[in-house]
Amino acid sequence: MLLKVKAKSPDVVFMVSYLMDAMLLMRQSKELDINPKIFAGGAAGFTMPEFIEGARGAAELVYSATLWAPDVKYKGAREFYDKYYKKYGVHPEYHSTEGYAAAYVLKDVLERTKSLKNEDLREALAATDLMTPFGPVKFVAYKKFTNQNHLPTLLVQIQKGKLVTVWPKEFAAADYVYPVPKWAERK
Repeated sequence: MLLKVKAKSPDVVFMVSYLMDAMLLMRQSKELDINPKIFAGGAAGFTMPEFIEGARGAAELVYSATLWAPDVKYKGAREFYDKYYKKYGVHPEYHSTEGYAAAYVLKDVLERTKSLKNEDLREALAATDLMTPFGPVKFVAYKKFTNQNHLPTLLVQIQKGKLVTVWPKEFAAADYVYPVPKWAERK
């Protein structure tokens, strides 16, 4: 499959994969000297800490979308990451952070509600306007959706062996690298 991709000489290679396949795809892309302007991945495989190690250098400068990264400029994001890692010995991903934020929102709502009646709980939820380590939480209506937390999707890039938030600019920890240098031009 990758030989067919190489023959087309694409500007962008976008892959959706879980961890094991993501590592293999990038290692083989490097071995085959596939050189698009962007390598991008979707799904959790490309944002897991194990991907960086398992891809053995081929993960460098790969882009991916995610809902959270430890360096995103949300109040408490880095602190959550550090405390979680210290306590559990594993790097939290967005699922862990999202679960923490959900519990934080629940605590906040229960502290603000007048009672545990449905109407009062709904009123407290509707009034929610918080910044959590996972990002802003405010339930709004947009397009055809109601009572949704409209959280921005982040673009991350692996830089110097670390997952770095590069977009949107207001949440970015660093600038993105584009175009990605060809394999032979990398140090």
